[in-house]
Amino acid sequence: MFLVVFVLFLNIIGNIPGIKSITLFYWFTGSMSITVWMSIILCVYYTQIVSFIAHLMPYGAPVGLGIILPIIEAFSQIIRPITLIIRLSTNLAAGHIMLYIFSFFALSSIMLSGLISAVLVILIILEVCVSALQAYIFGRLITIYIAEIE
Repeated sequence: MFLVVFVLFLNIIGNIPGIKSITLFYWFTGSMSITVWMSIILCVYYTQIVSFIAHLMPYGAPVGLGIILPIIEAFSQIIRPITLIIRLSTNLAAGHIMLYIFSFFALSSIMLSGLISAVLVILIILEVCVSALQAYIFGRLITIYIAEIE
């Protein structure tokens, strides 16, 4: 819960004009995702080593897949924090890019500036909603990943 509120706070702060959102940077979301993910993996590894290893080779899998299936499962565990990094940063960056483009059009066109300003207000509201949604998705995916490991 704390992580969702923290990410939400950082996302909302990033929507204030003139303040750069730190969650747009891959290094920040990467360090946050990898820290959370490694702590989850290490906790599960030390408390439930047998079920953790059994998760790499699912029950009922064909014997012929016994060599390649654990490699695929390990790769899927390694790639999860990377998907969290890309999902959070890219979705927030897309909204900011749209705001910058419409701001440029509003500044360059006097005739359309009123219309574009109205669109900018709608986009800012949408960006705040996307920020809240991305914080929720970030926390929810971590919860789902934890449930799959256990």
